[in-house]
Amino acid sequence: NDMSLGNGVITGMASALKTMQKGTKAFMFIPSGMAYGPRSQSAELPANSILIFEVEVLEVLTKAQALAASANKTAPVNKKSTTPKKLIKKVKKK
Repeated sequence: NDMSLGNGVITGMASALKTMQKGTKAFMFIPSGMAYGPRSQSAELPANSILIFEVEVLEVLTKAQALAASANKTAPVNKKSTTPKKLIKKVKKK
């Protein structure tokens, strides 16, 4: 896992998000090797699944901004993440 985006971000998502800027929209096709591989996450997400996301970056925050927003609860922060370098405010799965 790439800790610069917070805990629990899959490799493929982290790689793609790092190439995006504020206002960018993209469809992401993440191969199973960059997602969960042979691990089944649920009945809806079986082993070796290719993940498809439609993503729009509405805002990118620095680590300090993300931590302040988390403390003030002014922006949604991944609850698993304790030290995000950047926070993507909206990630929408399709």
